[in-house]
Order: sequence, then structure tokens, then C-alpha cells
Amino acid sequence: MIYNLVWFLLIGMLALSCKKEDLTKPTISIIDPKVTDSLSMSSQNIHITFDLSDNDELGELTYKIINDSLKTILHTKNESFKKEKSKHFHDHFSPEYPTQETPLTLSVTLTDKSGNEETQNLKFIIKP
Repeated sequence: MIYNLVWFLLIGMLALSCKKEDLTKPTISIIDPKVTDSLSMSSQNIHITFDLSDNDELGELTYKIINDSLKTILHTKNESFKKEKSKHFHDHFSPEYPTQETPLTLSVTLTDKSGNEETQNLKFIIKP
């Protein structure tokens, strides 16, 4: 009887001490620019805004702005997070003044501390 109780308590303690595996991808909600925006460069500044969240803990963020015509990266930024489940992210990008309409892609990749990864891409256009 005591032998069974000891085994029961030991198995219970092991089960409680095991951390559950996180298989849930983090989420990215792009706020700015909007899908298919056509932005005039009279302001010379593009707002990059998105919300990030994870069920456990955010890890690494990378975002890039890519010139779709030339297949070149115009801007990139990396950031690490410590003990944060959510983050509102805002940045600015000032491209060279375009001489014609230029299609761009904002690519945002987020990993959580468990290594789950999510990528969101958004296309928009800048114009003179």
C-alpha cells in the first residue's frame, strides 16, 4: 500500500515538473502600411506599424522592405524580446525619392522563445 502511494506521488511530481511543449506560432498584425497602399513620397516617411503577440514569450523579430522590381532589400531591422508576450512596434522608413511608381513588400518574421515562426508579407506601392 505504501509502495503504491510512493509511486503515485513520484509520478505526480514528475508530471507537474514537466513543462508542456509550445507548438503555437506567434501572431503578427500589420497595421501600417495598409494592403495595396499607394503612398506618395511627398512626406518622405513611411510608417511601419504592427502588433506582435505569443501565447508564451516573444523571441526574435526581423522585418525587411524589399523592392519588388529590383529584388533588393531597401531596409531591414532585427529586434530581440525578453519576457514579453506582446509588443506594439512602430518604426519609420525613408526611401530614396522614387522617379516612378515602385512596388515594395514588407516582410515581417517573428519567432517565439520555443522556436515557432510566423511570417507575414504585405505589398504596397510608393510613388513620386
